[in-house]
Amino acid sequence: MNVNIKTLGCPKNLVDSEVIAGHILNGENSLTEDPSEADVVILNTCAFIRDAVRESEEEISHLSNVRGRFIVTGCLPQRFKRVFRGCDFAVGLGEYNFWKELGRGNLPESHLLVSSNNYIPDDRNRVLLTPSHYAYLRLAEGCSNRCSYCTIPYIRGPYRSKRMEDVVTEAKHLGNTGVRELVLIAQDTTNYGIDIYGEYKLPEILQRLSVIDGIDWIRLLYAHPAHFTDSLIDVIGRNEKIVKYVDLPIQHISNSILNSMRRKVTRERIEELIRRLRGIPGMHIRSEVMVGYPGEGEKEFEELIDFLLAASFDSLGLFKFSPEKEAPIYRSGISFDLLSTGEIEERYDILVELARQLSYERNLSLVGKTLRIIVDRPGEGRTQGHSPDIDGVVFFEGDARTGEFANIRITEAEDFDLCGVLTNRSSMRVPVPRNQSSS
Repeated sequence: MNVNIKTLGCPKNLVDSEVIAGHILNGENSLTEDPSEADVVILNTCAFIRDAVRESEEEISHLSNVRGRFIVTGCLPQRFKRVFRGCDFAVGLGEYNFWKELGRGNLPESHLLVSSNNYIPDDRNRVLLTPSHYAYLRLAEGCSNRCSYCTIPYIRGPYRSKRMEDVVTEAKHLGNTGVRELVLIAQDTTNYGIDIYGEYKLPEILQRLSVIDGIDWIRLLYAHPAHFTDSLIDVIGRNEKIVKYVDLPIQHISNSILNSMRRKVTRERIEELIRRLRGIPGMHIRSEVMVGYPGEGEKEFEELIDFLLAASFDSLGLFKFSPEKEAPIYRSGISFDLLSTGEIEERYDILVELARQLSYERNLSLVGKTLRIIVDRPGEGRTQGHSPDIDGVVFFEGDARTGEFANIRITEAEDFDLCGVLTNRSSMRVPVPRNQSSS
């Protein structure tokens, strides 16, 4: 059986797809990149905002005429709990038995399988779909923050941490198979451990991961500022294997907006946190902000712009407020005024241009410098300040193999990317051939 898997959305969805592949693949099944050659086509969807739902629905329409069985899975069926036109099955999150049975050639009678979103994530049996030298390592599933605009708790359930011994075992296996960079993910990585240990355990798990042989870089994404502890800052600063990069989604900076969003953090705390992180040599800070949230007047928007100019994040992700009926702000029944679509688009465009300008100025300051990168593919790599798929890249001339470190002299700056030439290879180690399953 040939299987095609397409993943929409975030790295957490990608890990779900890797788990699906791990359950399906056996001696008689294989992956194909071409859906027209597949006996089974699987679309793993995103659905946390309207734009993501629209993209998922468009992709369903595009794939609905494939010759093989067509299965829609992920957040879309989990959120809406229905079968979609053109697909054979709609499968929600955590339906591990369905994928195991599919791998054996068995299909259920029911065309809709959506059960509890309170399952315990099990990522041990997965086939990596990333390049062989880096992998996402999920620390937890779900979210319990219940920010006013967010549908994730409704879709993925409450926050559920994996046990530390399971995380370490998975990471050791990844290191043994040639992975050099671990990218830690969860809906809220800084909240890791609080639900099962009664305290924040991210600093401890970082320390335990850093002593694993073969792992050179450990990267931290989705670090909620409300749960960022002093001990975490200390570990990031002194542990050489933890890359000096933090993804710190602030969403806004106005205290009135932050309070309405239920972010459990203030402008003053965010500024203090950024100041302390900037005290770590070589630190790169990425953030995400939202425009158009109800109550964001001209004053609050100008406050956000002024802050972003002062903070000068190394990279910036932008979102437009999307009204979702499952979000707490709607479920509460509280009335509020929405900005017009035109106003939101205008503010979004302003911040897109601001992010471009800040990124270009930062990149321009790097021209003439030599940077250490990890090579993702021939002629392309990333520094510590570049997370896979969401930040810029370094294009370079020279012969360096995928998975090794190299030193690149920067010769040109683009808006979000850098260009340079290879000076020498920083390390000749290349990922070893592996059985991709991490069971």
